[in-house]
Amino acid sequence: MYGVGLQALRELFKQIHPSWSNTPGDAAALDKGNMYIGREEEACFRRGNIEEWDFSLMTSVLLFSTKCALEISRRPGYDIALHELKKCRNKLLGHPSTDRMSDADFNHYWPLLSKNFITLGADSYVIAALKLKSGNHKI
Repeated sequence: MYGVGLQALRELFKQIHPSWSNTPGDAAALDKGNMYIGREEEACFRRGNIEEWDFSLMTSVLLFSTKCALEISRRPGYDIALHELKKCRNKLLGHPSTDRMSDADFNHYWPLLSKNFITLGADSYVIAALKLKSGNHKI
């Protein structure tokens, strides 16, 4: 989720905001629309550097900031993919009981995560290569 997936989210954001320069001024100018984020995420958001934004903040900005939400709504499947990824992130990484996942969980979540990241622009070959390397099922 963090490597190729988070990078795909950042690339999507840059497509929507091509002049974004990773500065506090960018963040101040962004219409947050219906976006609700906690205090720590707000501080990170205000710095404006999307390379510092975590998965949760990145999906929130894409789903709820005004310009992103409008663009996401125009791209078939993107809204659903982002909501599913956010839900999976919360399930898998929000409060994990271990840093490893069972084979059953991996076999359930991997196709879902892969499909959604590919929908959002991640490289399908990179994702396929990750699966080959993922013998220990760390997310």
